[in-house]
Amino acid sequence: METSRNLMKEQPKDKFPITVKKGHAAVKIYQVKNPEAVNYYVSYIGPTGRQRRNFADLDVAKREAVNVAQHLACGDTEALKLTGREKQIC
Repeated sequence: METSRNLMKEQPKDKFPITVKKGHAAVKIYQVKNPEAVNYYVSYIGPTGRQRRNFADLDVAKREAVNVAQHLACGDTEALKLTGREKQIC
């Protein structure tokens, strides 16, 4: 007889806001439903105050949130000021 601890539970759907934490840094992903599309906002407190980035794809938003949280946790706030094109060059 299996106990409930041994059963694999179905992964719940993402509940928003999603919080990504690395060390002391926390980055949130919000879902915004518009009549045309669903957008995702990555929000965090950066060196110049609250920052918010818009994404159409949840997986891309999650990757960016992990990246930002890692930079914030390491104290690398200068890297957060780079644009997407500048990050690709480095």
